[in-house]
Amino acid sequence: MRTAPATFPPVVPPIYERLATAAAEKNVSLRGIRFAIFGALSLPVETVRVWEEATGGWLIEGYDMTESSPVAVGNPIGPTRRPGAVGVPFPSTEIRVIDPTIDNRSRTR
Repeated sequence: MRTAPATFPPVVPPIYERLATAAAEKNVSLRGIRFAIFGALSLPVETVRVWEEATGGWLIEGYDMTESSPVAVGNPIGPTRRPGAVGVPFPSTEIRVIDPTIDNRSRTR
């Protein structure tokens, strides 16, 4: 890892905190990691803080379903993102929020 450090680790949220903790214990720098985008689980805001402090990079949430795409929505990479939120639709992705108690079949956008 010291000769070719990671730049983009695509792992699930619990691993980010474990990597940051292990790196601190072993005095290994994670500063080469500029950003990380993940899905699969919700992300505690504390994990964002720990990871970004250890790397100096961004940890960005994404949300998807297998039926929709690899990632349908995600937080912007940058200071406008909101940790703990799923973010905005990715380019060329249409998202619609519906009330499941209403018959939405006849509604248009």
